[in-house]
Amino acid sequence: MAYTDLKKVGERIHNVRISLSTNKKISLEAFGKMISPPAGKSLVRAWEKGINLPQKEKLEANPHILMSTK
Repeated sequence: MAYTDLKKVGERIHNVRISLSTNKKISLEAFGKMISPPAGKSLVRAWEKGINLPQKEKLEANPHILMSTK
């Protein structure tokens, strides 16, 4: 089983959320609504803090948002 650095994944998700912002930072709640199926702000916060990872289904359904290289 490969080691996944939860903190680095969380930083990447945070950076994606910030990169999607134009003038004002996109809120955790707004970012969660951009994901299909939607994720609550507490779940997005847990991802960004490195507490847990998005489910495989969310990653596969939203690669343009969750795994962006922006």
